[in-house]
Order: sequence, then C-alpha cells, then structure tokens
Amino acid sequence: MARVRIEGLQKSYGSYRALRDVNLDIPSGTFFTLLGPSGCGKTTLLRAIAGFHFQDAGEIRLDDVALGQMHASRREVGMVFQDYAIFPHLSVWDNVCFGLVQRKLPRQEMHARAMAVLETVQLVDQRERMPAQLSGGQQQRVGLARALVIRPKVLLMDEPLSNLDAQLRVELRQDIRRTQRRLGITTVYVTHDQEEALSVSDLICVMNQGSVQQVGTPWEIYRQPVNRFVASFVGAHHFSELVVGEGATVRWLGCDWATPASARPGQRVVLAVRPEKLRVARAPVEGLPGCAAAIEAATFTGREIQLQLRTDDGLAIDAIVNAHSQATEWRAGDRACVHVRAENLMWFAADAGGGRLT
Repeated sequence: MARVRIEGLQKSYGSYRALRDVNLDIPSGTFFTLLGPSGCGKTTLLRAIAGFHFQDAGEIRLDDVALGQMHASRREVGMVFQDYAIFPHLSVWDNVCFGLVQRKLPRQEMHARAMAVLETVQLVDQRERMPAQLSGGQQQRVGLARALVIRPKVLLMDEPLSNLDAQLRVELRQDIRRTQRRLGITTVYVTHDQEEALSVSDLICVMNQGSVQQVGTPWEIYRQPVNRFVASFVGAHHFSELVVGEGATVRWLGCDWATPASARPGQRVVLAVRPEKLRVARAPVEGLPGCAAAIEAATFTGREIQLQLRTDDGLAIDAIVNAHSQATEWRAGDRACVHVRAENLMWFAADAGGGRLT
C-alpha cells in the first residue's frame, strides 16, 4: 500500500493541454476512480503515474519518493490495460509469471506467488490454457493477476472492463473490488462509466478538459456536485436556465421558487433536478408544489418507468418513477401531475464555470 500525491501536474501534446495543474492526494489503500468523458485527461494522468510518459511540470510522489523521470519498471506499480495486453503465445501461467521472470525471482518463490494470485482471481484450474481458450472475463483476470503478482504498491487500471458485455462487467467489477479490499492495495481506476465508478469507489475524481472538477465519496459526488458539469455527468438532470425576479424567486413548474441567498435579482441561474426526484401522480398531491402535464412517452425498463412529460405551460421534462409503486401502467397521452420538493432542487450559476449556488 502507498499514498499517491500529485502536485501541479501539467502535460501538453503540442498546443493541446491534456493536464492542467492537477493536484490530488490519494490515501493509502483507497480505491480511487478517475471519472470523466473521453479526452478529459484521465488516461493521460494514469499513464503519467505509471511512467509511460513524463509530465511537463509538477510532481508525482509515491509515499515520500518523488518519481520524477523514474523509469516505469522502477516505480513499483502494476498496470491492467483496457485491451488485456496479455501475450497470446504464452499460457496463463507463463503470462502471470512474466514479470517475476524479469525480476529473476527464485523458482520456488515464483511458484508460490503465482499460485497465490491465481487463487485470488480464481484461475488456478485454467493455468495451463492459452489466452485464445479463455473468455474475455478470464483474459481480463489474467491481466489483473499479472499486475498483482509483482506485489506493486499501487495498482493502475485503465478502463479494464470496457470490452466486456454488460452482465460480465457487473460481475467482474465486484470481483475486482473484493480483491482490492482483501489485499488493501491502493488502486487508481479509470472509467467513463458513472455507474461503475459509483459502485466500486472509495473516492471519485471527476475530470473535464484536463482539470479536476471535484473529488469526493460517491455519495458526495452524486448528492453534492460542486458545479453544473459534475451534476450533468454523474446522474441525469433536468436543467432550466431562469432569471431571478425582484422577489428573489423564479417561476418554474407552475410555482414560484425561492432562490439561494447568493442569487440576485436579474441574475441568470440554472435550476436542476434529478428525474428520480420528481413525483408523478394521477391527481394533485396536497402540500406538494407542482403542475399538470401530459405524458408524451413512457418507457418501462423493469424496475422503473422513464417518462417524458410536457407541462401545461410548455415545459418539457423527464421523470423516473418506481415501477413497483405504480397501481397502473403509464401510457403516452395520459394526464398527470408533476411535483417536486424544494430541498430536491439544485442551483448553479449560468456562467461558464457553472458553480453551485448556496
């Protein structure tokens, strides 16, 4: 286990700035996920930690050791790649032992380490097979075993599940998380899948355009986004840009809503609400603000119903309702009442930064 500290990291490719003054402190033993859209800098950052390319400015520290321009082979990190990167001409056993051979470990120690890690990833019975004889999930386990067998201080994982089908992704991410907890190894995990990040992480770092937007627990990232980008990327939201009136209120969903104390009359603000926070009913709910609407589309997904509505004053809005709580099925053309509680609204500035208003 090791603590990873990143201070003022910058990386450019020509005129393109891939990383912009990145500062992070990753506690020892943490499952730390870099989350963001394609091109946001998360893989560049991961590869800088690995030593596959060097930063233009800033520092990466492993515990108290500054990695600087240290070669990747000396950094005591293990890497699991998106495309598995296992040798097709070597058996599972030889793939797993490859790093130990390079380190010239005694044969007895090599055997003990390889068997232990194959038991961890549940591949002991497949150790003599060739990669072509394995499923995609098993091949990814080989990649994980090969990274773990060298006993790295930090495990780096670059979208390791993106090539797998949906059900296998869920199963394997649970296996990875159990393995990480059992070994207590500091893990930096890259993904663009928000559900994956929320389900496995101790801490999540949301990135955009080479910059860190927010670092927090999954609960904090989801419930307390610091700006509009984080709110839009992690979970669905409905956003309405509105102008604050003289009474420090805005008109939305047929009601007047008090704005945060930091908002001023005439200021443009963005009101946000998650679709699952809307309550859709057949008739008005006493004590809850809301308005009448028509269902334009209803999609049943098993556990929930995704509704597209248009209120009588012309607002198009999406809602998600629990399918098991509904007495009857919603259909396009049905009339409904849409409600929301004030505490479920989020407020952001309408400027480019889109910071949270309080």
